[in-house]
Amino acid sequence: MRNRHDLNFYRPEASARYQHIDSLFGDNVLDWALLETHRPDLMCTVPSTRDGRLSSVTRLRKLGNHSRNKARISAHRGQSSG
Repeated sequence: MRNRHDLNFYRPEASARYQHIDSLFGDNVLDWALLETHRPDLMCTVPSTRDGRLSSVTRLRKLGNHSRNKARISAHRGQSSG
């Protein structure tokens, strides 16, 4: 997989270990509480993207570093915003 060094992979829980791919994850762990909190917002983007009403470029732009919706952005990325 090209450019994998630019990607952040997240473990489902801190104790999760994988025999062959463990080195890809580092210490990154999903924040499940954050994902559950923002689940309705996340689920709103899925049909729009699937149906072509919201392009992937627009979605990525809205999820950029300079957006005002930091909590929602963090939920899309699966990490805590703190």
